[in-house]
Amino acid sequence: MALRAAGALSIVCPATDQSDVAGICIFGASPEEARGIIEGDPAVQAGVLTYELHPIRGFPGDSLPE
Repeated sequence: MALRAAGALSIVCPATDQSDVAGICIFGASPEEARGIIEGDPAVQAGVLTYELHPIRGFPGDSLPE
């Protein structure tokens, strides 16, 4: 949650099903910047979490309600 508090992570969606997926995170950054942020995460560095990086686009004005 430190990344969220720092403004580096736009949206965090923890997975609530019983799959192996912990959640989905959406960064407001380029794929290269996002990869650098993710690879610097202590849980990723320790091998506790792994990730897949998928560049995406949104529609203008899309946002979650506050």
